[in-house]
Amino acid sequence: MRLLCVDAGTTRTKVGIYTSGGKVVYKTYRSRTTSEVSVRDPNEWWNETVELIKEAMSVVGDIDAVGLTGNMHALLPVDKNGVPLMKAVLWNDTRADPKLIFKAMREGELLEKFMNPLVPAFPLLKIVWLKEFIPSVFEDTYKFIQPKDFLALKLTGKFVTDRSDASGTMAFNMKSLEWDADVLRRFGIPLDKFPTVLKSFEIVGGVSREASRLTGLKFGTPVVIGAGDLITSLLGSGAEFGDIVINIGTAGQILMYSSNPSNFIGKLFVFLTPFEGHFLALGTVPSGGYSLEWLSRVLECSVEELLEASESSPVGSNGVVFLPFILGAGTPAMKYEKCGVFWGMKDSTGRGDLGRAVAEGVVFSLISSIERAKARPTRMVLQSRAVLRVFSEAIGCLSNASLLTSDDPDSSLKGAAILAAYGLGEYPSLEEAITSMVKHERLKVEAECPEILERNFDIFRKLAKIYEEVERS
Repeated sequence: MRLLCVDAGTTRTKVGIYTSGGKVVYKTYRSRTTSEVSVRDPNEWWNETVELIKEAMSVVGDIDAVGLTGNMHALLPVDKNGVPLMKAVLWNDTRADPKLIFKAMREGELLEKFMNPLVPAFPLLKIVWLKEFIPSVFEDTYKFIQPKDFLALKLTGKFVTDRSDASGTMAFNMKSLEWDADVLRRFGIPLDKFPTVLKSFEIVGGVSREASRLTGLKFGTPVVIGAGDLITSLLGSGAEFGDIVINIGTAGQILMYSSNPSNFIGKLFVFLTPFEGHFLALGTVPSGGYSLEWLSRVLECSVEELLEASESSPVGSNGVVFLPFILGAGTPAMKYEKCGVFWGMKDSTGRGDLGRAVAEGVVFSLISSIERAKARPTRMVLQSRAVLRVFSEAIGCLSNASLLTSDDPDSSLKGAAILAAYGLGEYPSLEEAITSMVKHERLKVEAECPEILERNFDIFRKLAKIYEEVERS
């Protein structure tokens, strides 16, 4: 069986074709270079998806099913015809003020209902903002959906989402597994503006005739709804219960399973997974790999050139420390005011020192979330840019865990393939699908671990504390 999977990412759209055994048959992607990192025209995702599917099928031929994933927490309103009413407002947009919510609900009440603190990323706050400031778009909205759901809509004509993306809206009750009618009523948001919610491995429907004409996919090819990219990254990493995944894409993230999410409330974010009774605990710094992209633009070089220079700087960045909060702090501070800092620069500081300091600052932020959650993993699975030397050396020095990599750096695509294979009955359980489709290798980190790195981490903690105090004042 061949499974074609699509990832509607923040800055990239990716397509991968996998066998039901997890082997990669073909991959391709389109990158987006723009200063608009917080909004996106949903039609770009679809147009790129059409191009990438046609490209992949010209090489591979027919496929048996489609699986989906994509970035989470978007405000993406569409009309009855599925036409977007505005650019999608993405997870890293901070325009919506939480005070809009606190007019009707206390923060503690929200935390109790949804197990997450209110931050600008969540769609509920963005919808309340939309209702107040662009009421015409709110009124014309038929459904609020997520990026992968938009692709499902274009492929099948169905308005649906899955439990993982629903749990990332702050409008879905994770206990009753329904849209929270009480909360929506308080804000004057009609319940019917939200789509039907499926399990992440359920089939949405078949590819429509129009989508078949555009993409070359066979009419009726089954489309599995999949899950948000945080959840598919966890699945595709092959992590076991007790492991921590460190993923550095646009954002930096730690991902782990939890059967008792109350342990993490107010410290990490919590979302639903396809495993009944098990949740995803998420720590994040919004500007992970994006910090490198930002610095490369400032220094007028490519990311590749910056990474090459960074490897010539020793672990500890010659004393330079970076606070990577240029898109906000994320966890554990739960603050999203933008404020990045370089500390310790001297007249001898070079481009490589700055680049390595950026990488180490992202790692410091993620390790801080692990510490705040009191997690003590014995294994960490590194994904995406986390496997690069400038990141993995810092991770290896600051943790006592064994470091692993999976056989596919695009873990979100692999996770979508796992859900599709299980949803189509290729495996008797989701656990067996993961075990069969993901393989690991041990990552050897041979870097010296100088005292200066611990010193830099201490300075980072002090800078992060000052940031929290300033933002509270």
